[in-house]
Amino acid sequence: MLTKYGKQVRDFRIKYGMSLYDLHLMLDRSCAYLSGVENGRYQLNEDLVYEVSKAIGLNAEEEALLIQLGGFSLDEYKGEVNV
Repeated sequence: MLTKYGKQVRDFRIKYGMSLYDLHLMLDRSCAYLSGVENGRYQLNEDLVYEVSKAIGLNAEEEALLIQLGGFSLDEYKGEVNV
């Protein structure tokens, strides 16, 4: 079952015309791993949120949404989100 984070990532991937396979190629992470994160089988970490956001090309507002859905604080996030 998709997590809230996973559903949003999938929605953004579709919006920007990117498949899970495309993301796998850009991040050098396996499709199985990325799918597992989206489905809650693998633990999400802040670095992956940052990498996914940049790979998809999200704007600051979209990136902030992923950060929050991933359970991270905007104040402590390593990225440069100015919302």
